[in-house]
Amino acid sequence: MHVEEISEFESLKDCWNTLLNENAAGNDNVFLTWEWLSTWWKHFGKGRKPLLLIVKDKAEILAIAPLMLSKYKLLHFGNIRKIEFIGNPHSDYHNIIILKKEKSCLKHLLDYLTKRIEDWNWIELKEIPMSTPTVRFLRE
Repeated sequence: MHVEEISEFESLKDCWNTLLNENAAGNDNVFLTWEWLSTWWKHFGKGRKPLLLIVKDKAEILAIAPLMLSKYKLLHFGNIRKIEFIGNPHSDYHNIIILKKEKSCLKHLLDYLTKRIEDWNWIELKEIPMSTPTVRFLRE
């Protein structure tokens, strides 16, 4: 199992919604569809860097993490580089799309982000529905 970074939405179009439809935890969340997130990116992504991460096991895509790197100025903190979900703050719900091996996929994603610690100094993964396995596995 390994993590790959994809630089554009278009290359994931064919597999994105297939993976989402097979994922029971997110298949009813319009804010996770390729159409919503790619359209959001087109209109609000300026000044941000896409961080579309996929977890693969051989050739099979097991997970997609629709993240981005944003820059903010915070009073008393100065400039920060924050990893957050694409769609923030306009989407009601966010999540990582995981087909199977949830715990292992999350571990690989978090390990990947931790190795890139010099690229960011804040990570904020919010608005994940409490009913999804992602919350339970992140807490563990």
